Amino acid sequence: MIKKVFKIIKDFIKEEYKFLISLIIIATILVFPLPYYVIVGGGVTDITKRVKVENEYQSIGSFNFTFVKELNGTTVSYLYGKLLNKEIIKSNSVKLDNESTKDYQLREKIAMMESYDNAIYSAYKLAGKEIDEISSNIKILYILKEADTTLKVGDEILKINDTTISNTEEYQEEFSKYKVGDSLNILVKRDGKEILCYAKVIDYAGRSVVGLYTYVDRKYETAPKVSFNMKKKESGPSGGLMLALTIYNKLVEEDITKGYKIAGTGTIDINGNIGEIGGIKYKLEGAVKKKVDIFIAPSGKNYQEVVELVQKNNYNIKVIEAKTLSQVVNDLS
Repeated sequence: MIKKVFKIIKDFIKEEYKFLISLIIIATILVFPLPYYVIVGGGVTDITKRVKVENEYQSIGSFNFTFVKELNGTTVSYLYGKLLNKEIIKSNSVKLDNESTKDYQLREKIAMMESYDNAIYSAYKLAGKEIDEISSNIKILYILKEADTTLKVGDEILKINDTTISNTEEYQEEFSKYKVGDSLNILVKRDGKEILCYAKVIDYAGRSVVGLYTYVDRKYETAPKVSFNMKKKESGPSGGLMLALTIYNKLVEEDITKGYKIAGTGTIDINGNIGEIGGIKYKLEGAVKKKVDIFIAPSGKNYQEVVELVQKNNYNIKVIEAKTLSQVVNDLS
């Protein structure tokens, strides 16, 4: 029986090999990767139940992340975008020079975690709850293409030429000691292992640099404790504001949702300042489709664009301008 099946397949391939080759070529062309992203819309995600705080206060309404739906560039998705007049952006407009797709995705994950740390700190401070920093590590976010180094994005810097690095001040002070041409031995933690790397000081735009962009990975101990249940595919810093609002609302007795479905976007720094993001148009459209009551947009161009779109399309949604976390909380209270 098996031999008979193999014979049928062999005869079919022999007779139809030209058709099969053509089919393979067409399929390859259709899925061939292109350096584009195709924006196909936006949406919202309720995060009220995905954030847990010990002995938390309950809310009647909800806080929601907003997101942009995008397709990776292929011949099919590009043609789809063109035919339906979707926004098509070049991948190098979101990726930095000398950055692979893997590095970009890692940078976005790192940016998300930094935003989460800032959201925790800002929310606990505003709510008057206990929060203590238990660790502060310097990690690499991006490396210039001109850099001469064996370091990688995500590396945690432990030592520079035998000098232990535990904070940003020590990092900057140590690098300031060297001049162009100097070679540095840098001990890092990578994938749980300590690895000795090197980096040379280079001249970049008239400055002596190693060519690294870093961030501070902070860990906090809170009372009450807080935890998240976020999805692996989520990345980027734009959810910081909504996360901070969700945490804050669980820490205080007053329910600032007041029963409304609230969505929005915006980065947040450690001092509670809100920053602008990309794709605000699609995030607003997604919020409107999901019948959100209140949309929160970062101050500046983001807020102006949202107000114009609401007026132009006569959207039935209230818009709040976000400058700081405390200001947004006051506007919702």
